[in-house]
Amino acid sequence: MKRSVVVEDAALNTPFGTSIPEVFSKLAEKRTAFKTIGRFKTDSFLNDVSAEIRVNECSEESIIWQIIKPLREKIISWNADYLLLATTKGEVDLLEKECRSNDEFDYSLPGFLARSLEYFNISDGMLVSAACASSNSAIAQASEMLILQQFSRIAVIGIDIVSKFVYSGFSALHALSGDRSDFPVKPFGAERNGLIPGEACGALLLTTDSGQKDNCGRIIGWGSSCDANHVTGPSRDGDGLARAVNEAIQLSEISVDSVSGIFAHGTGTLYNDAMEIKAFQSIFSDRIPVYSLKGALGHTMGASGILETIIALQALKLKEIPPTCGCEKPDLDALGWVFPELKKITGNCILKTNSGFGGINAALMLSG
Repeated sequence: MKRSVVVEDAALNTPFGTSIPEVFSKLAEKRTAFKTIGRFKTDSFLNDVSAEIRVNECSEESIIWQIIKPLREKIISWNADYLLLATTKGEVDLLEKECRSNDEFDYSLPGFLARSLEYFNISDGMLVSAACASSNSAIAQASEMLILQQFSRIAVIGIDIVSKFVYSGFSALHALSGDRSDFPVKPFGAERNGLIPGEACGALLLTTDSGQKDNCGRIIGWGSSCDANHVTGPSRDGDGLARAVNEAIQLSEISVDSVSGIFAHGTGTLYNDAMEIKAFQSIFSDRIPVYSLKGALGHTMGASGILETIIALQALKLKEIPPTCGCEKPDLDALGWVFPELKKITGNCILKTNSGFGGINAALMLSG
């Protein structure tokens, strides 16, 4: 029996705003959200820009809660009976301020989950921290729970913020782009040299398939794998990601030819992008449009999958895939796959992939 989970509603907060059509429009216009960082000093790092959401830097409240706040009323109205919270670092900005000295407050990830359950008035939940595949993994987990009828209405929230801890980590790994141009991130580009962090919050309400037509789309397949290759580097041949993608395709019970496009992880780093293209080439006999939004909104880490899923569902609705911002000259292996211009599509399925440190890969198959 074919499995299908309904995306009943969606919400997001990005440097481009909280309107899904407006965010998509800016992506289609090849706008970027990168600006000079004001939160911390960048003298010792490879770059000095990020894609940040405007917040009150002087507030004692975590940036996390300032970013979530515009979505709170809508998420509460969903009346979800379970929460899956996806993040890599949670309230890391408070840890940087050494708030752990307050013994009465728990800044751990479980503590973040407990506060989120109370904030959204949801009785039970789970925190998913699977590196940069956190959101995709959480969406897959929620889909399984719905198919098994463990719950009927699950809210999935993905969020991460730009912090000195994360920025310095990418810089130390030489994964941070040293490009000081207006387009510092060039996903799948011949001249790509790294990523730039961004921040976002995305939320989905997933429900069981009751046949209703008024929704954002459907999750029809999911898959995961682990390369077990390196603590940070992906497997060079893309075999791990290919396994996750094939699992998602098999579960969705569609043919490979039914996939109209791919919303890839596309970090702009040398090895990630090469690995992804190799994985896609091993699965798809014909080239199809591959897109990354990280050239416009940066790498939002644990929020990447849910943010990109929301935009992918909008792409299915409009039957068009935005241009990959920053990739004016695709790498030779990416020619015919990645485009610097908007591409029209005719089908009804998009593949969504994410990969993270530790070799984890997660794939979703989306339909309109």
